[in-house]
Amino acid sequence: TSQSDFTIITGAGVTRRDLTRLRRIASGFADVLITDVSLDRAVIGLMGPMARDILQPLAETDLAHAAFRFARAKETSVAGVPARLTRITYMGELGWEISCAAKDAVTIWRALASAGAKPAGMHAMDSLRIEKGYRHWGHDISPEDNPFEAGLDFVVKLDKPAEFIGQAALAAKKDSPLTRRLVAFKLQRPEPILVGHEPIYRNGNVTGFITSAAYGHTVGGAVGLGYVTCEDATDAEKLFSAKFEIVVAGKSIPADAALNALHDPANSHMRA
Repeated sequence: TSQSDFTIITGAGVTRRDLTRLRRIASGFADVLITDVSLDRAVIGLMGPMARDILQPLAETDLAHAAFRFARAKETSVAGVPARLTRITYMGELGWEISCAAKDAVTIWRALASAGAKPAGMHAMDSLRIEKGYRHWGHDISPEDNPFEAGLDFVVKLDKPAEFIGQAALAAKKDSPLTRRLVAFKLQRPEPILVGHEPIYRNGNVTGFITSAAYGHTVGGAVGLGYVTCEDATDAEKLFSAKFEIVVAGKSIPADAALNALHDPANSHMRA
């Protein structure tokens, strides 16, 4: 929120773990204070092509693309109460995360609902984020995986002026050949359903399993993410020259595979 004050938003399921880790690190610095405000704050996500039209009449700031770019945040008010708007998305669509005091969440929620917003649950979010290839901690990425395998190397900055935890290990991994990659899959038949942990076959041999799965209503078929092994997983052409099948309820179903998002790989929706 300033040059010396920061807000960290993490998953509800890992709050205690992350807080413990941060406090352990901060104990070595005399000028660092960490305060857990989880019970005092609320976050409401408003996502979808109508997000701007619904939110603009309620927000005291200009939400036009030129005035409020993607990955920016602003302190303002929504429905007459203080809020921080962050233009970010975990579903690949136009949207904002609205952070406010917990006591004001109902006011904002009711105002959004009155303006036409509809509640959506975890499975709806999973469907959209898997179509976009967005990783989920605990399913698609864990301490046993590295960001190069997970396709997250674009966020690894090894040339930072200050050393960070894990830098040496990541530098060593970067120079090592990739033998596994996280891949997005879509079943070629629209009827079967993926639930997760289904085995992935590459040219008739088991090569991994599905880590996250849902039905992709936008792309018209079951979708999933999963790691596959290959002698040289760095070579995308070699990786995808194979035939992929996923076993669903004992039946092998042909699947299309991709490293990019299955839906809107150009990210035009969320940057509209």
